[in-house]
Amino acid sequence: MMIVRDLMKLLRNAAPQATVMLLSDYKECNAQPIMSLRVSELQWTIETGLTKGRPYERFYVGEPLPELGPDLEQVKRKQVPVLLLVTW
Repeated sequence: MMIVRDLMKLLRNAAPQATVMLLSDYKECNAQPIMSLRVSELQWTIETGLTKGRPYERFYVGEPLPELGPDLEQVKRKQVPVLLLVTW
C-alpha cells in the first residue's frame, strides 16, 4: 500500500511534463490517463487479517464493519484518509 509521502518521493525525480497514467492490471496497453485527483471527503477503512490461514487486505468506504466472517482471523481495522486518482 502506498501513502502520499511515498508518492511524493517517487515524483521528486519525475519529468514535470510527464503524463500520469493508471496501470491497473500491469498491462501497459490498458493504462488510462489520470484526469484528476481529489481527497475523499469520506473516511475509508483498511481491514487486514487472515482468511483460511492466508493474509488478506480490503478497503471500503465508511466505518469499520463489526461482523466477522467464519473464516476470518486476526482482523485489524483502521480508518484512513484516501487520495483518489480519477481516470474519468
